[in-house]
Amino acid sequence: MNIRLRAGRLVALLATLSLAGGLVAAGSVTAPPAEAATTTIVKGAIAAAGEWQPGVKVRLMLRDPDSGDSYATIATTTTTTRGAFSFRPATVVKDARYELWYDDPDLDLVAGWRIVEPVMGSTVTRNITARRASTISGRVAFANGAQPSHAEVLVEGQVAEADAPTRGPAADDQVVYPTTVPVQSDGTFRVKGLPRGDYRLTYTDKTHNFFDICHDGSREKVSEGDANPSCLHVTPVSVGIAQSASVPRRTFVDRSAQIIGRVTNAQGALVEGIALIHRVGDPSEFTRAYTTKGVWRAIDLPAGSWQVEVSPDDQARYRDRWFQDAATQSTAQTVTTTAGQKTTNRNVVVPRR
Repeated sequence: MNIRLRAGRLVALLATLSLAGGLVAAGSVTAPPAEAATTTIVKGAIAAAGEWQPGVKVRLMLRDPDSGDSYATIATTTTTTRGAFSFRPATVVKDARYELWYDDPDLDLVAGWRIVEPVMGSTVTRNITARRASTISGRVAFANGAQPSHAEVLVEGQVAEADAPTRGPAADDQVVYPTTVPVQSDGTFRVKGLPRGDYRLTYTDKTHNFFDICHDGSREKVSEGDANPSCLHVTPVSVGIAQSASVPRRTFVDRSAQIIGRVTNAQGALVEGIALIHRVGDPSEFTRAYTTKGVWRAIDLPAGSWQVEVSPDDQARYRDRWFQDAATQSTAQTVTTTAGQKTTNRNVVVPRR
């Protein structure tokens, strides 16, 4: 059966397909000579390390001429077995900027973009040479032997240009690699899709029963000028182009220990104030516990050795004291905590001035 379309009906068909999906696949419709000047073809192929790259997602993007920094997707396609892609937009905006964004679902390539300038009535070929991505692998475990499938890895590192394709959170359009990677049931993980550069990894427990740790095994720390703890203090993991790096196995520290005590004066009356719980041997790690009716409770502590310092609110009447009623830290008694247990009755008597 032969089907013949007049030119006017073909234009209407192209417009309908453009509105429905923004794309008429190159070669699927043969336009008569009268229509050739109203369409353009953008095509090319993606290769990496001398090999064609099939299955790569490619988007033809238009920069918003008004805002200058937001994009609209004109069309989306996937490369063939020979790495080829092709677009036939129904319309091209004059003097607008177009880009080809490419993103490998398997994360074997570094996501990126290339500028392309469509020419009305002509075929424009824009081949792309992509870079092989790097990977970082490692393994985590929990001190209590629990399966670490509820853990994940947070990735901080290289920041690409603002126009790069996004794989990260919607609010961050500068990320071209996964920023959150799940941990497998055996504790292993693999961060893929990385451009060359330096990276810091944070291991976090989604149940919040364990402390977050950095890839070097240290705890997160609060940096000057930043209220949130981070792993910016650790030496990063560096990878080059198409390199693989690994980090040693790390174990999550249980945060379920508690220390509870009271603050009183010599007559036994409860005194309000703040208890500072210092980890023995690590001056940078301490926890504040505010008293409620003279009782303080330090929760979510890891197992270890601690010293308690009490600072009364009424400094005019009472002096600071260490547990157990010591005047200095060097003479203070050590409190030992065990994961999952409460250590109670660590009471401090503050003397009058």
